[in-house]
Amino acid sequence: MSPKVKDKDTGLTDVLEAIESRIIFGELKPGDELTEDGLIETTGAKRHVVRAALDQMIRSGLVTKQRGHSARVRRFTTIEVNELYHMRAVLHLEAVRIMPLPAVAADVLHLREILSDYEAAVEAGAAALQIHRLNDRFHRAIWALSRNSLLEEMIDALNIRSAAIRSHGITHADWLSQARIEHREMIDVIERGDRDRLARLLVDHMHPTRRIWEDMHGMKGGDQQR
Repeated sequence: MSPKVKDKDTGLTDVLEAIESRIIFGELKPGDELTEDGLIETTGAKRHVVRAALDQMIRSGLVTKQRGHSARVRRFTTIEVNELYHMRAVLHLEAVRIMPLPAVAADVLHLREILSDYEAAVEAGAAALQIHRLNDRFHRAIWALSRNSLLEEMIDALNIRSAAIRSHGITHADWLSQARIEHREMIDVIERGDRDRLARLLVDHMHPTRRIWEDMHGMKGGDQQR
């Protein structure tokens, strides 16, 4: 159980982070109910703040709500996961296709600095949420190389929607080790301009955490019901 936030002035960002963390790291399971009263109790926030947080998560796709019913953590069917990952791959490949390569030295240095922060957090045993945020920051810096802000927004929107799936590798030591190797190679191929290798790396990089999530939710060879 997450500790209750005691600050009576808990803001929207605090509430979003608290709820998102519980969703993406599996404390709240697909289909779990999210009531305003329950979230007020666990976060210590005021009702209008909790309501705004739920509205924002519904828009992002992490949470769903049907008219007349409480909000619930999004459930994914096998078809939905396939569609989500298909579109993520399409957008990733388009970003690679249009980004100027090899990247300029300043962009490569920026990526290395972010990766250094990410690796330091992993080695220090930082909280999973911090590692997750640094991982997202690294990948956003890669998409920024496309120089297409709308494409970046579309990739980010699907990353948010898939956060509950792709975040599970954060708590697996073997995947964290592999991710660090792949992140380093991404920078190397960006620096030397190997577009084909970068495209393969970025698409393949998505799937190990997906498989971890599917195994956890019994979705291999079947469909998770709504």
